[in-house]
Amino acid sequence: MKAFHDRSSSEERDLAIRLLPGQQLQSRNPLEHQDEDDGFEDLLSRAALGHGPARTIVTVGSERFVLYAARVDESVKFTLSDAAQRLTRFVVAESSPSISVFYKVGKEDGGDETMTCFATLNRSEAALADSLSWTEEEEASVTKIEFSNLQRDNKEGAAAANRPGPSWFGRGSPTRLKPTRFRTLALWSGVVVASLVLALMYYTRGGGGATTPFRQHFENGIWVRYDLKDSEGPRYQLQFSRHNVSGWKNPYPDGEWAVRIDDQAIIPASLMDEDELRYQKWFRRRYPGMRDVVDNKDYLSEAFLSDPDRLKVPADWIFHHAHCILALRRYWKAKESGRHVCPRDIDHKHIHHCLDSLDEWFFIDGDMRKPPPKPVDYAAEWALVWKTKVCW
Repeated sequence: MKAFHDRSSSEERDLAIRLLPGQQLQSRNPLEHQDEDDGFEDLLSRAALGHGPARTIVTVGSERFVLYAARVDESVKFTLSDAAQRLTRFVVAESSPSISVFYKVGKEDGGDETMTCFATLNRSEAALADSLSWTEEEEASVTKIEFSNLQRDNKEGAAAANRPGPSWFGRGSPTRLKPTRFRTLALWSGVVVASLVLALMYYTRGGGGATTPFRQHFENGIWVRYDLKDSEGPRYQLQFSRHNVSGWKNPYPDGEWAVRIDDQAIIPASLMDEDELRYQKWFRRRYPGMRDVVDNKDYLSEAFLSDPDRLKVPADWIFHHAHCILALRRYWKAKESGRHVCPRDIDHKHIHHCLDSLDEWFFIDGDMRKPPPKPVDYAAEWALVWKTKVCW
């Protein structure tokens, strides 16, 4: 079965929500206390796919590191697993101030194409960390991950614990690195990362046009991922997984909810208008497997969300394009009315992705931003990887 991810549902993994019977909505970082086997791999993967932060403070034992990752245009041989293993070895057994790697990650659509990325991991005394000057507010906004099961070897760990670093790392002033080779490597790492950060800032600002760009942040303990500007509607959109679904307290008085099949979003039933309902009926008729997930409430079942095979719900090659057309309609309606249903409905990056996707399929001989897709077996079996999220 040919599987693909609905890209409209993957970006909410930065923060997940844990909901227990009788509890209010709470947010937590799903990467906290990761095992060493998948901690770095998950961080690098999410950064490459655009679902995770470009910068992260990583804690291993008594040491803290700053990790930057960004896409680049380069030919590389390291896979995601290779890069994760190399970073793990660096924090466990090496004492150099920094390490940088290139790696490649497969795209979410399950095809053969890959994306190439650059990642650099720097100790608190490295030139990169020394060159940063974060305020308390800026430092507080950076994603922080603790790998509690990842331990340095005793000799290296003891030495590292006594190395000072910048004040925003909770240490003293930076110390001078004696080995010339390490100073040179750290300096070049800092130059490369600074260039990448400037490029990311320029992209985030939309080419430098915006004077006050939106920054993702916590609000009342809940992660605000999307810039809602002056739009009215649900402010939060977070994802459920097998790790955090055990119950759900409805924050709306009437307790009535509806599910949008194309992006697997749970929305207040009052926001499901006749226009949206008409499209959802089409999805229900065409994709009975998805209809069953909704009718049986599997989308809130821990057993369902724990089973990789059940998560692959039968679909076809039309599904993603149909979703993108509906996403464009939601975006247009929200911009015209000043009211949205889910925060991601007015996310310009999502809409840009959908426009590019439709370009690839319909402007066959045009000057597209991406190369045309490979030949598609329209008769093959496809699958949607179901990802439940809630908008409130």
